[in-house]
Amino acid sequence: MIQVKNLLRAFPGRKNRPEEHIQELFRGGGITIEGIITYGKVTLQGQWYDDPRTEFVMVLSGEAELLFEENNQRAKLGRFDYVIIPPHERHRIEWVGAYRNTLWLTAYIENSLKE
Repeated sequence: MIQVKNLLRAFPGRKNRPEEHIQELFRGGGITIEGIITYGKVTLQGQWYDDPRTEFVMVLSGEAELLFEENNQRAKLGRFDYVIIPPHERHRIEWVGAYRNTLWLTAYIENSLKE
């Protein structure tokens, strides 16, 4: 049976919320799709995300800046901007908008084709 769901209803309310909440929306066929909401959270200094899967990352609301370790490259993302991050491309959330939550849609693809 087909079910209509709402991404925003999956997240906790304003009280007792963590800095980040991840909600898995789908998993199957080598793909994982998540909705992520961050409440002003950036990656801790010296830490990097290093995923073995290809990542599709889109900002649905808010804004953020990603920093990539290789070449110290930055990508500023606003509403509906997205990046595709190859496996093991070390990156971090360097900055998020000061007064808004950032809502992300991410897809992780296993066994990605080489570009």
